[in-house]
Amino acid sequence: KPQDDIEHIVMELLKLSTQQDRPHAMNWTQVEEMSKHGIEFGPHTANHTILTTLPTNDAKKEIIDSQAVLRNRDNINYCNVFSFPNGNSNEETREIVKQQGFDAAVSVDCGLTHFNDQRRYQLPRINIPYDVAESNSLFQYRLFKASIHDLKRRPHA
Repeated sequence: KPQDDIEHIVMELLKLSTQQDRPHAMNWTQVEEMSKHGIEFGPHTANHTILTTLPTNDAKKEIIDSQAVLRNRDNINYCNVFSFPNGNSNEETREIVKQQGFDAAVSVDCGLTHFNDQRRYQLPRINIPYDVAESNSLFQYRLFKASIHDLKRRPHA
């Protein structure tokens, strides 16, 4: 029955989405290894705290501390782009990031970025979790989905 097939697929997806055996963050050895191969890493806060929930001074400290940790690590390719935890930002947190000299910042909004993008401290990106990274078809779908989002948000000529 088609309904049985759908239920089976949903249960398999649920299992995949709740796997606890995969780390949620990389360790320094992994970061150094990826840096050897040209990957760059930018700050994301010191404690993955949602900046919009913090007083201004605490938010600023999270941003500065995370920037210092990466800049002071040997064997790390530093990227001067900030990533807001969970994509949560507001004018105040974006201004702090700008004042700290970051070139840009990314949100979790799905989409593509263009050279003339005016949202320099709230750039969209394409999230690639483990399950997507391990599947060419899922990876291609994510890229396609991002391009569709991009087309929807652009003004029509």
